[in-house]
Amino acid sequence: MAVSDAQLGKQLGNTMSVNVLERLLVRLLPAAGLAAAAGLRDRWADGSAVRALARTRNHGFARTARLLRRRLMARTSRGSRSRAATAAAVAPQKKRKAGGSVGQGAVAKRARRAAA
Repeated sequence: MAVSDAQLGKQLGNTMSVNVLERLLVRLLPAAGLAAAAGLRDRWADGSAVRALARTRNHGFARTARLLRRRLMARTSRGSRSRAATAAAVAPQKKRKAGGSVGQGAVAKRARRAAA
């Protein structure tokens, strides 16, 4: 298993919090006058967030992450960011060594990934 049980539990806890925060912010931002209500949509109320999650079932974390990266790269390739910059931005962060630096292999791998 690539993720320990403790890490998986933390990730699940975070995902359960995200939907609550999203629902709160959709209501709070317009109430505080920080965003127009018409520009925000409660994806959990209309069911689109649930459908998006259902599409990721049985795909595993790695496959889903690859699909999301491809979509993000396709979306941002039309924008101001280059594909390499986008790939570097969404690439998973490597654990740092005790000295605080990332290993040379990780840096080279990230550069190759960004160039692809």
